[in-house]
This record gives sequence, structure tokens and C-alpha cells, in this order.
Amino acid sequence: MPDGARDKTGLALYKSGKYEDSIRGFSGFLKNFPESKLAANSLYWIAMSQSAMRDYKTAINTQQKLLNLFPDSSKAPDAMLNIGMNQVEMGDNKAAKKTFADLIAKYPIAPAADKARRLQNNLKYRDWE
Repeated sequence: MPDGARDKTGLALYKSGKYEDSIRGFSGFLKNFPESKLAANSLYWIAMSQSAMRDYKTAINTQQKLLNLFPDSSKAPDAMLNIGMNQVEMGDNKAAKKTFADLIAKYPIAPAADKARRLQNNLKYRDWE
């Protein structure tokens, strides 16, 4: 199967809610094509599947792996956003605020930074309740 075809299959599985199958598909892709230009995307979608399955800690670790291996990836801002959102889901608002602030500082014009600003503002209001 060509490089991108397997990646698209994993994405189709994710979009259809078959998260475990999506993880297997993307993991297989990474095993077979670790140097692919789509490797960062595969890690991102593995973590998104983990998040969808409410495995927040594992999702954070997977997104962190993406950031460590592919710091210049176009998926890096989205990975940071996902980390922060998982931290919120885990009830760690302090860590989420820091993650969102780091995302905004590092990628100020990325669409993920706009979302991080909104989420950060929502967390400020939560602290007042």
C-alpha cells in the first residue's frame, strides 16, 4: 500500500469512530514508514484516537512524542492544543493554562493558538466559580 494510502485509511477509521482500529492502522504505518513525511500526522491521529477513547495520559504522551520527534511539523501547534485539552479533561487546569500559554507564545498566528486563547479565557472564568 502506498505511503499516503495507509495514512488515509487510518484517518477514515478515526472519522468513523473506530479508534482502536485507527490506532492500529497508524501504528502499522509508522512501523513500516518511520521516515515518511506523514509520520507526524500519524502520531497526531493516534493521540486523537486515544483522546477520543478518554485515554488522556497516553494521548498526552503520544503528542509529546510528536513534538519531540517532529518539532517543526505543521501538526505541532495542534498537538500542543490537544495536550492542553487533555489536561483540562484530567482536571489539571494549571498545566493546561501553561500549555496554552506556551502554544500561543510559540505559534502565535496558528489557528490552534486562537483556540488556545479562547480555552485559556474559559479556564480563567472557571477559576472564579
